[in-house]
Amino acid sequence: MLLRMMTILLGITLLLVPYAYSGTCSSYTSDLKIYISWRPYDENESWLYTWQANKIQKQKASYLPKERTNVRLGASDKRSESLPQSLMLPDDKRFDTPFEISRNGELLIAAIYRNTVALFPSKIFALVDIKRKRIIRILEAGDYVHSLAWSPDGNYFAVLYSEDVTKKTLKRFLPLNLFADLVGHPISYDTFYLSIYDAAGTIICTQNIIEKIPIGEGYLDWSKANDGK
Repeated sequence: MLLRMMTILLGITLLLVPYAYSGTCSSYTSDLKIYISWRPYDENESWLYTWQANKIQKQKASYLPKERTNVRLGASDKRSESLPQSLMLPDDKRFDTPFEISRNGELLIAAIYRNTVALFPSKIFALVDIKRKRIIRILEAGDYVHSLAWSPDGNYFAVLYSEDVTKKTLKRFLPLNLFADLVGHPISYDTFYLSIYDAAGTIICTQNIIEKIPIGEGYLDWSKANDGK
């Protein structure tokens, strides 16, 4: 009897977890680029992260997010007004940057904010079926959503998160931290990580990108070399 119950429970578990969750995303990251910038002392650091031979490669690169909608640039972005805001009920919330529409124009991933001034990136985003005008899933990340991107084939999407690790990291007697404390703007530290989801919103893998950087920002570019994106 006990063996039969265990078999049934195992079958239910397999149904609930259609993908084998992984701590590395190298199997899904072909053509994916991650740009991350931070501010050590008086100069900016900016790097590009890609996957080659199943390993993350890092190189110096320019950080140029200004024309993108899939990265949060401010408290509100007028380009988000074209999104299906009527789906956001109750109407005290809105879709805003970062957001991106799949290449076939049928699916949307977008951060959700309240209709107030938002000083920090959102921790909530939605997967939306534009064609059928319905929200498929609302996902509560727990950490800040900096960027969202669809894979070129539309089968997956990626989310770049940051975790606030200031309390674990802060060394109060570094010159930068001492100055920031004096002027009332303490330095924040972030760990950035990437998660990949399938087109139904099921998480497949998560991988750390960089840990404990001061005042970090980042965005994703998931396009082929000849994509023109």
